[in-house]
Amino acid sequence: MASLPTVPSLASVSPEYAALLQKQTEINTELAKITQDINDTMVGLSRAASEEAFMQKARVDAILDADPGELSKVTEQKQVLGRRLSDLQQRAADLKAANAEVERRVITARNRASVLVCAQIEDQYREMVVTICDRLRNLHEASLAYQKFTDALTGEDIAWTRLGVMFPTLLGDPRDSQGRVSGYFREAAKLGFITTNDIPETLR
Repeated sequence: MASLPTVPSLASVSPEYAALLQKQTEINTELAKITQDINDTMVGLSRAASEEAFMQKARVDAILDADPGELSKVTEQKQVLGRRLSDLQQRAADLKAANAEVERRVITARNRASVLVCAQIEDQYREMVVTICDRLRNLHEASLAYQKFTDALTGEDIAWTRLGVMFPTLLGDPRDSQGRVSGYFREAAKLGFITTNDIPETLR
């Protein structure tokens, strides 16, 4: 089997695409960290709220001689955490919006870079399709010969199936001009990989 041609990466042909992927990675990394920070801050807020509620109840009920100073510290901590949570959530929203915009730009850059890659590998690509057509033509001719031969055996009333029936059904009927093989040839001709004359006569 012939070795496959080297396929260049989109990033290797397009600095724009490479830079956008890098930016996307940076955004996703920061977003993951901020999401974790948001979760941690919410846990801290929940804990501070519980402590605040407990200390207030303790003071009011005189069950525990809560120090108003301690209550003030808990309240202040809760306010600090609240502001931090708000800042983190705003940053997360901004990062998500930036990520959506980067994704849009990546798609555009991908299409432009793909044009460059296709220009580089077009000759090898076309050569492969032509090779497929050549080998499919050989298979078709072999299938047609087998069909004619077994028809001749049947015509002579010979019980030849004891030899094993081996019609290549995956190719369809070799005389069917509307079958899958003929369809492949027609599509290849339509796209300019081969000419109409390259299509076997029985399939035109």
